[in-house]
Amino acid sequence: SAQMAIGRRPVSMAPRSLCMPMQGAEAMSRACGLCKPWFSCGTGQLRGAPLLASTAPEAQIPVEKPATAIKRGLVFQIWRCLRCSLALLALVLRLALYAALLAVPFIKAGCMYFCDKRVRRGVRVGPGSRQLVDIYCPAEAVAALEGRAPKVPVVVAVMGGAWVLGHRAWNVQLGQRLMDAGILMIAVDYRNFPFCTVPDMVDDVGIGLSWVMEHAERYGGDPSNILITGQSAGAHLVALLLLQRSMEESRTLRSRGTARSVAELRGFVGISGPWDLVTLAAHLEARGLGSWLLRRICSGDLERYSPTLLLQRGQLKAEAAALLPPMLLYHGEADKSVPPALSLHFSEALRGSGVAVRAELAPGIAHAEVILEGPMRGEDHQVQLLLPFLLGEGHRDHFSRLPPLRPMFPRAIINLASHVMPF
Repeated sequence: SAQMAIGRRPVSMAPRSLCMPMQGAEAMSRACGLCKPWFSCGTGQLRGAPLLASTAPEAQIPVEKPATAIKRGLVFQIWRCLRCSLALLALVLRLALYAALLAVPFIKAGCMYFCDKRVRRGVRVGPGSRQLVDIYCPAEAVAALEGRAPKVPVVVAVMGGAWVLGHRAWNVQLGQRLMDAGILMIAVDYRNFPFCTVPDMVDDVGIGLSWVMEHAERYGGDPSNILITGQSAGAHLVALLLLQRSMEESRTLRSRGTARSVAELRGFVGISGPWDLVTLAAHLEARGLGSWLLRRICSGDLERYSPTLLLQRGQLKAEAAALLPPMLLYHGEADKSVPPALSLHFSEALRGSGVAVRAELAPGIAHAEVILEGPMRGEDHQVQLLLPFLLGEGHRDHFSRLPPLRPMFPRAIINLASHVMPF
């Protein structure tokens, strides 16, 4: 019977349970997995016996030996780690060169932050270690407190920093320029990874925003004219906060008379925001940087903390969408850190949910240029984005009356630094 089963070819007898007749490549693979004591893996051959005959010629497909597969996998992992390490090293070296080239402007900005008496640093808004704000009070806000002028518009600023390096002081250049425009700016801080993950950062930003909406009037601000803006990771956190707040308010039917609503905000300006973390992870992998850090920052769940994907799944109902303020998504086309297409996709998802939104892609603008190199060169990108929300039709006249923004360093050196900037 054994000879009939294998095509009348004599073989050394093996246990029947291990040497059942099999058909094709699938059977050969199954036999290889089940009959380790009798078969040399990947050959379909009994140890010490001739090759089993098969009823199909394609059955004799070579299968890689486990040891070889393990070696190849190990080599691939080593190469991947080496590639990622080299990419990170290059990034760090470029960032160090960038900081060295712009050391003088950074020192000037630091002096403005620590020496300007109009800046109230480290005002506590909650019990957490980083639940602090910096308040940039222009002379117009002081006059409003004294009853000599009307209350001034308010900007809530949330900085970026890849969820790791953020600090409220990064907003110093914007704060200085908004004070020139007679606008009160409050820079909100939040904890960074590894001390917390994305949900904790959103909570910190939420505590800061609630405090501003309740206390801005004490500093001469107009509580009915508050705009929130964020750049990069800060924009991402603000978007998550607004979606979360709007959904909570729509479910609880919160009365505006008992608590401040996100619907009272004049608008949200998101700059260079990573709205889809799944796509961002793939982008980082393609650059050789790896996405392991991003996944740890999000506790392994990129989809849950991607505003675009939340909208595409239909989690924002019409009642919640109606509470969201008008939005502007601004992105530089030369952004190497966050693909500009993410802002287009997020704007489409918001528009599909019924939110008033506009996306703007700026040619030649890099990831952090709007908040760093641009102001250093004497450019007012960010202020021009914010004023229309706060001042309406009169924003152009107001902007034309501002004193010119002077360059902080030779333009050629700033352009060189912008070129080597890794983000």
